[in-house]
Amino acid sequence: MLDPRRRLFAHRLFRGACLRVPVPGGALLVKDMARLGRDLARTVLVDNTPAVRARSPARLMLARKSGCHTLP
Repeated sequence: MLDPRRRLFAHRLFRGACLRVPVPGGALLVKDMARLGRDLARTVLVDNTPAVRARSPARLMLARKSGCHTLP
């Protein structure tokens, strides 16, 4: 767990906070941070699924079992 004592991250959103975006052959679940109504300069998205970045590419830190890295 990244922040078990919640010292760095004040809020967490899970799969239920995703938008279903239709794509050929199905749908993608994406997180649109603009819909949060929060200051995006103070907001980061940490997820283990690259597809969630479709709506917020510059704010994503991709998590892996070995740690986190930012996507270009």
